[in-house]
Amino acid sequence: EDGSRCGLMEIVRGLRDHGWAGTFFLDVYEQAKWGDTALRGLAVNLRDAGQDVALHTHPQWAYDPARNAMYTYSLDEQTRIVADGVRMLQAWTGQPVVAHRAGAYTANTDTIEALARNGIVLDSSLFWNQPESHLNGLGMPRNLPSTTHGITEIPVTVYDREDRAPVLASLWRAPRVTRKLDPNWFVTEAEMHAAITGAVDAHVPVIVVFLHSFSFMTAGSSPSHPVRDAHAAAMFRAMLDDVAARGLTVRTMRTLAT
Repeated sequence: EDGSRCGLMEIVRGLRDHGWAGTFFLDVYEQAKWGDTALRGLAVNLRDAGQDVALHTHPQWAYDPARNAMYTYSLDEQTRIVADGVRMLQAWTGQPVVAHRAGAYTANTDTIEALARNGIVLDSSLFWNQPESHLNGLGMPRNLPSTTHGITEIPVTVYDREDRAPVLASLWRAPRVTRKLDPNWFVTEAEMHAAITGAVDAHVPVIVVFLHSFSFMTAGSSPSHPVRDAHAAAMFRAMLDDVAARGLTVRTMRTLAT
C-alpha cells in the first residue's frame, strides 16, 4: 500500500546481503490460475538470483478444488501431480528437481512413494505434531534427518514454547505449543535467539528456517492492498544476523542432495 518492498525478492535480498542462497518451494500448480508466464517468471527470477527452486504441491489449483491436501489423492494421482510439477519446473529452470514440500505439510506415505517414482530425493514436509502432516505416523524423529522409502526427510525444525496468559498467569500451568523457526511466529527477538540456541545446543544437524512468499505482508486497507509487516521483516533480518554471528553454514536443499 505504501510502495515498500515486502514480496518474494525481498527475502532474496536479505539472503544475498549475506552471500547466501535459500530453497524456494514453488507452487507451480498456480500456473492454472495466473498463467505460464507469471509462474515461469518467478522460477527464472529466483534461479537467476542464485537461489534454489524446488517443488511445492498445492494440488487444488490444477486438479480438484475440493481436495487441497496431498493425502486426499491416491498414489497414482499423487504420482501424476508430482510428475506434472517436475515437468513444469524443469522446463522453466533447466535444472533437475531434487526436493519437495507438500502444501500445508499434507504429505503421506503415498506422497513419499510418488516422489521416489519421479526421481525426487529429498522431502521437507514433516512438521512434528502438526495434524495435517500425515508423516507423523511413520515414526520419523523430531528435528533429525531420516530416510523412509528411499527418500531423505529433512523435517521442519520445531521447538516447544509455553504460552502463558498475561493476566493471572500464575494460577494455571501454561500449555506447551510446538513452534517452527518462522519470522511470523516469533513474538520477540529474544524468543528467536533462544530457539536457534536450543537447536544448535541440541546438535540438530540441519536447522530449517521457514518463510512464505507473503511473510513480509500484513493486512492494509483491503486484502488486495497489503502493507509491509515490519515486525516479520525485522525478525528475518535478525535471524540472518544471528546465523552469521554463529558462523553456521547455510545450504540449500539442492546442495544437501549432493
